Amino acid sequence: MITRKAILLRYAKNLHEELRINRDFELVKMFLKSAPGGCFEDNEIIELKTNEIQDEQELFVLIDAVDYTFIYFSGHSAFFERRIHIPLKDKFIRAFELQRDNKKQWLFFDTCRTSQEITQSPVFSFERVDIEFEEKNLESYRQWTHDINILPIPSRLNYYSTELGKYAFTNEEGGYGTQLFFKTLSELLKTKSQVNLKEVEYIINQNNNTIQKATLIGTNYDRFIFRN
Repeated sequence: MITRKAILLRYAKNLHEELRINRDFELVKMFLKSAPGGCFEDNEIIELKTNEIQDEQELFVLIDAVDYTFIYFSGHSAFFERRIHIPLKDKFIRAFELQRDNKKQWLFFDTCRTSQEITQSPVFSFERVDIEFEEKNLESYRQWTHDINILPIPSRLNYYSTELGKYAFTNEEGGYGTQLFFKTLSELLKTKSQVNLKEVEYIINQNNNTIQKATLIGTNYDRFIFRN
């Protein structure tokens, strides 16, 4: 049986930002526990504040202990050397270092990919009540396990909710990229029995009204499948 963990990471500078990220985490956990999300149990989902992590080895131990990890980050990061750097307690870790050898991973980053001075977020809204997924069940769990088991090793995907050099916007309900991703996936699964990660990114980016385009980097992205 495949072993797995979902590791949800956050970095907030104040309570207001913390509340926004809480909303992001609510969406992510709802998805993870659903049929298309893999039917995760509560004990398979770990929530961490990165500024309380002393050393990156703490994260590596969690990742290396299982076959598959979903890693999500929401909040402030630093951007230099054309890379996202996640703040830990006393230092930074480059986001790509979370990719580990001989593992199957999906990494989802909802954070800015620019070092330019922050700009005011445009006004946007999503009908969060419309974001819904089929409830977890045994058959969906078995299918998810099969899909992950047949992935080659390594299989690693980085999903960035924005393009290189661009901001990641937020409102009171959380990150634009997080809300847009799960809104898009939810709508697709209302009319299709299955959809892969590349299709979700394509639908997001082809929409002229999308104020923040996504970026998908990795291998076998068409084999990361969501099913109702």
